[in-house]
Amino acid sequence: MNLAEKIYESVKPLPPAAVRGCWTLLSCWPNADTLAAAEARDLMQAQQTSTGGWDNDWDNDDVKAWQRAPAV
Repeated sequence: MNLAEKIYESVKPLPPAAVRGCWTLLSCWPNADTLAAAEARDLMQAQQTSTGGWDNDWDNDDVKAWQRAPAV
């Protein structure tokens, strides 16, 4: 018996409300993966944007002058 058949046999004796609950859970599963991927992508874009701005703040002549100053 394959996995789909096992799932069917497990759900078959359940009352209709429970079957609907199982279906809701299963039908949302691929969407959850898609949402997680989208959230991860958005987070990476936000990090790139924020660190890009931070790096640019430190890339100027004043900071370079302090970087060239000898340690005391």
